[in-house]
Amino acid sequence: MKIKTSNILGFAAILIMAIVMTAGLGERPEAAAFDWDNTPEGCTSILVGKKASTDGSTMSTHTCDCGVCDWTWRHIPAADYQEGAKRKIYHINQYVTWPPAEGLKWERIKDAFTGVEIPQPAHTYAYHHGMFGYMNENQVAIGESTIGCQRKLRNPTPSAIFDITSLTLMAMERATTAREAIQIMGSLAEEYGYGFNDAGEMLAVSDPDEVWIFEIMPAGPLWTPETKKPGAVWCAQRVPDDHVSVTPNESRIGQIDLQNKDYFMASSNVISLAVDMGFYDPSSGEPFSWQKAYAPTEGSAASSGARRGRLWRFFQ
Repeated sequence: MKIKTSNILGFAAILIMAIVMTAGLGERPEAAAFDWDNTPEGCTSILVGKKASTDGSTMSTHTCDCGVCDWTWRHIPAADYQEGAKRKIYHINQYVTWPPAEGLKWERIKDAFTGVEIPQPAHTYAYHHGMFGYMNENQVAIGESTIGCQRKLRNPTPSAIFDITSLTLMAMERATTAREAIQIMGSLAEEYGYGFNDAGEMLAVSDPDEVWIFEIMPAGPLWTPETKKPGAVWCAQRVPDDHVSVTPNESRIGQIDLQNKDYFMASSNVISLAVDMGFYDPSSGEPFSWQKAYAPTEGSAASSGARRGRLWRFFQ
């Protein structure tokens, strides 16, 4: 694979810094599906634009502080497929592991086949993955941070075919750019439904030229394909080239401008679902805010489970 050394070294340096900053800190937002009340761990993603780094590299980093997760790293080679080939989709829980005697996680997930197969492209790219898809041969890279969502949005039912792990694997297999990765993940989640194992999630998605914040939520427990509505709601905002950003288990996208296609992308229901769910009232005169509608957060540095502390420490 043609992966820039500077990208890897930068990734590693920021990753180590983030681990030091977040060790022992913070729980995820109350709206997250996992019980973080009794787990003093959290995930921090740091994003760096190409003009904000010393060597012109983009960076999208990930600390996933989880003592019960399977950290097996795997390399998936590139592959070619005949016309009509199908790709099986599995439910992949971030937190479930098995004793070695029962088999490796990436074999055991085949027990959780969703029953859905999607068309394979003619060619898939080589990539590395652990709990998530992390980087492919096109230098499309992903970091993750759970951000929670409004409880009414959660969809833990089997109608939600994709979870955040399976979406990132699809992006690694099929994307040549960060924008393309976001569009792939968003369109699959809309068509087949998102949730089951996961609720609100943020992904730091980068390529050698751009860095994006991608945030996605389920569309509620009553969603099924028969509704003919999107099975997820998502939004993405590009980090300006000379900026840095950090996600400490909180949504980072506020007001959006979908006319500015160079900096924003979103699902077709990004505002309408908020109205239908009672999260936003257009007649209020207030501008629409993605975070306020779908993943509102309250609290101070002292009361937010160290999320605000991590945010402050990074910008300091």
